[in-house]
Amino acid sequence: SYAAYQSSKQDLSVDNNAQYNTEINHWKIKEHLTYDYIDRIKLDMGGSAIFYRSKPGSIYPIDDDSNINAESLPEEQGIEGALFLDATLQVNPKITFSAGLRASFFGLLGPGTVNQYENEQYPEEDGITGTENYDKNELISSFSYLEPRTYLRFLLTSTQSLKFGYSRTAQYIYQLFTTDTPFPTDAWRLSNEYLPPQLAHNLYMEYVRKSANDKWMITLGGYYRTMEDLKDHIDFADLTVNEYLETETILVDGRAYGLEVLLNKNTGKLTGSVAYTFSRSERKSGSENDNFSINNGDWYLSNYDKPNEVNLFLNYSFNKRHNFSITFNYATGRPVTAPIGYYDVTEGSRVPIYSNRNELRIPDYHRLDIVYTLGQGHRRNKKWRSSWAFGIYNVYGRENAYSVYFTQAPYSAVQANKFSILGSAFPAITYNFKFTGT
Repeated sequence: SYAAYQSSKQDLSVDNNAQYNTEINHWKIKEHLTYDYIDRIKLDMGGSAIFYRSKPGSIYPIDDDSNINAESLPEEQGIEGALFLDATLQVNPKITFSAGLRASFFGLLGPGTVNQYENEQYPEEDGITGTENYDKNELISSFSYLEPRTYLRFLLTSTQSLKFGYSRTAQYIYQLFTTDTPFPTDAWRLSNEYLPPQLAHNLYMEYVRKSANDKWMITLGGYYRTMEDLKDHIDFADLTVNEYLETETILVDGRAYGLEVLLNKNTGKLTGSVAYTFSRSERKSGSENDNFSINNGDWYLSNYDKPNEVNLFLNYSFNKRHNFSITFNYATGRPVTAPIGYYDVTEGSRVPIYSNRNELRIPDYHRLDIVYTLGQGHRRNKKWRSSWAFGIYNVYGRENAYSVYFTQAPYSAVQANKFSILGSAFPAITYNFKFTGT
């Protein structure tokens, strides 16, 4: 398989207009074998290999009047390999147990240059003591981890089950960004000496109950996750095409936990589902160095913290050809760091005073979509079938904030600006067809 991600952002400021580009792609090969000839035991085994290539960032002026100089960070490349084995045991008709182990490896390959600092734990740009250069395909740094996982399921009755699980995972790529602009500026980096792999310990529990005729099903779940060696930026960091990125970021710990409720109705003219999730996601910097600490070392909300989320889907079938569906989504607005005041300095200039990291939130998100589907008659001699779907997205025209950014005119207070991707009702028509071969 092959996958690629590209991002481009333009700044149209009069004196500083520029375009910023970033990219990451990978090639992957994977083999998965299943062996189930042993009574009550099933074995899953396999391996994978991934080759990453990342362009962490380049910037260049859009026209000759710009004060921006063209810059580009060198490409990064790395390899990741893994082997895994998982065994599932049917202990008895009511108990199923599974345990597995994944061994993973990552290597960052040259060409590349690694900066050396006077303080390796808290590197600063003015503390560089030297550099070390690596040739093409030379191993710059490497990491390996064992990732165990286990799973246990109890069939309490013919309609009820209880599940428990644990896993440890490692991730070797980072997505770094700040969100003080209308479009977040992503920088994808591979693990290196200053960006060790991110580790997570995951615990979850799930209770499932369904009706005897499978007409409905309810799922209750809970999870708790701890994370190590996450990366976050220091206050007022500059991540755009910065060759000294390690001086703008710090390692932090993380934790996340939540509860989920899902109700499904599977039969009848009216079908659908409703889901509610309560979740929290927090981070903490353990540094005693004020320049490398966030919120004085206290827990703060991560960019992904959304305590409440509701998803509703309903579908009514008038007959085999006519269907009408409704989708509603609600989510708490994500956290944001914003100015909460200002102070005046000489010549009428005003300097903003910012809140603690992610102390405030952008407005909540909610949206309603409707779709009417007109299907084709089911004639047996028809070799293909088609349908029309007529829909309206964002029915009541909610201007959901994709992001909130701040501007300040001379001698004025800071102004908050909301950026919306879809700020009005949007009609859509879709034509679907498929060949039946009959």
